[in-house]
Amino acid sequence: RASGLFYRTVAFTSIITVVPIIFFISRILPEQQAIVMSNLEQQVRSLAASIDETSVASIVAEDYTPVVEQCQKVLAQSPYLEYVVVTRKESGFSIINRRDGWRQATLGGFWIALDPEEESRLISRRHPWEEGEILHYSYPIRHANWTWGWIHVGLASEQFRTQFMAVRRKILNVALLSILIDVGGAFYFSSRLTRPIRTLNDSIQSLAAGNLEARAHIRSGDEVQRLAEAFNSMAQSLAQSQRALTAAKNYNENIIRSSIGMMIVLDPEGHVTFMNRSALELLGYSEEEIRGEPLGRIMVAPTGGEPAAETVATLAAGGVIHGAEHTFRDRSGRDIPVLFS
Repeated sequence: RASGLFYRTVAFTSIITVVPIIFFISRILPEQQAIVMSNLEQQVRSLAASIDETSVASIVAEDYTPVVEQCQKVLAQSPYLEYVVVTRKESGFSIINRRDGWRQATLGGFWIALDPEEESRLISRRHPWEEGEILHYSYPIRHANWTWGWIHVGLASEQFRTQFMAVRRKILNVALLSILIDVGGAFYFSSRLTRPIRTLNDSIQSLAAGNLEARAHIRSGDEVQRLAEAFNSMAQSLAQSQRALTAAKNYNENIIRSSIGMMIVLDPEGHVTFMNRSALELLGYSEEEIRGEPLGRIMVAPTGGEPAAETVATLAAGGVIHGAEHTFRDRSGRDIPVLFS
């Protein structure tokens, strides 16, 4: 059906446009996630580098007050930072800076025993003092070609999620808009493609139902228009042939109806299907009364027998009856002798 072609065209067109978009999203989102993570690493690295400049001077002077002040300043300027911890490599001596203040402590574990792959990278860890996850970054403090310790920066995971969700939202919005435009275009062009086919189909159905005046008016400038023109030419020829047959039929019926002799038409079972005017007037029947009646109603045998049944059997077998004398009985019961062929 034309509607089936329309929906199949829409589905096919939508698939070949939507699938690449979905593939693009599946590839671009991980890349954007890595880009967001890289940008955060650069931001944290810059913060750690600014603290490192102060840390080196404090190490030489063994005065950690400037380090604490710089760390507190960085925390105040960066709302997503959870902590800044300056840890000495050998002893684990650490200055822990948080928003609610700072303190000294001796730390072990990952604070002083870093995997080389985790150094200078954002790593997701359990928050060391609270529930939940945190992004942890370790920046080495080097002095005179020697690693003195590390600056550990804790970044709230919400910062990463916020930035990544913003990027993902933009990508998905653009993708959704593209899909809507593509699907809308698919509906539009599919409608333009199938409308002439639906018009042609409607005209064919109308012709099949007997409307010989049905025509398909299509101006698409393509193969469908040429097909419609061929259909219109065929329909015109059928209409002309039908008019010629009707005229011939009416002409023959007029001749038969006007014939002086009686004419009776039977179906294969011997029932009357037609009588001309002479037969109707002679027998006294109307066309409605006698149509469908058996021949035996009008063909009788005064001396017995069934001439009607014998006549029908002869005709049904392909035989010919010529010049047979029979008796017809009219509507009033009067017998009329006839010469029957």
